[in-house]
This record gives sequence, structure tokens and C-alpha cells, in this order.
Amino acid sequence: MWPTEMLSELKAERSRVREMIADASRLLGRSSASCDQLRDYVLALRRALLSYTDREDELLPRVLETLAGWGEVQAARVRHEHAERRAMLACALDRAQSLTERCSSENPAPFAEFLGQLLAEVLEVLEDEEPLLAEAAIRNEIISCDGVDG
Repeated sequence: MWPTEMLSELKAERSRVREMIADASRLLGRSSASCDQLRDYVLALRRALLSYTDREDELLPRVLETLAGWGEVQAARVRHEHAERRAMLACALDRAQSLTERCSSENPAPFAEFLGQLLAEVLEVLEDEEPLLAEAAIRNEIISCDGVDG
């Protein structure tokens, strides 16, 4: 798979995660959201983020390592940040489980507040990585034109 194809795949999966976040945000805006619905979104978001992170772990370092001068350092940074992301998701899931057990249909507000915070954190992570993907794509195109790609 060419680096440009890898980046396209990652961007498509990232878009799917963003769509899930938008759906969850809309759910938070509804006063009728139940604890079960909120919990289901947390679990679905966790699965999507772990899947995205796994795929990014597989593809992005391969792309970054092809870039002269800084690629290996960036690839190592991505691996480190993904370990941190996995730890954050583990903590979030533990907290979600605890809140689910205490969530009542009369007062889902604490769980909704947690989900809102989680969505904000996930968006921040995605936004922090956006320049890396854009810069990698630009440099990748230059390398591809030079015949080094592949």
C-alpha cells in the first residue's frame, strides 16, 4: 500500500470517528437521552477509537518513517501518544462503568456531563494530530514525485 493510500484510509476512519462524536453531541442535546443510550455511545466511541488507533499504529509510522530527516522521530512520538490515548480510554471506560451503575433514568446528568467531557477530549486529540497528517501528506507527495515512494 502506498503512503498516500495509507493516509487516505486513516483520514476516512478519522471522519467516521468525528461523525460518531457529532451523533453523540446531538444525543447530549436531547433532554430525553437515557443512561443506556449514553453508555452505548461511550462504548461505541471506545471501540471506534481503539480501532482507529490500532490502524493508525500500523500505518502512520510506516508513512512517517519514509520521510527524510524527521520521520523516525515523529513515528516514535505517535507510538508514545497512542499509549497515552489507550490509558485515557481505559480510565474513561472505568469511569463510564461506574457512572452507568449509578445512573438513573430520573437523573442522567452526571453521565451526560462525563460524555460531554470525553467528547471534548477526543476532539482535542484528533485536532492535535491533524497537522501531522496534513504535513505528512504534503511531504509524502514530494517524496512520491521523486520516485522514493513505495
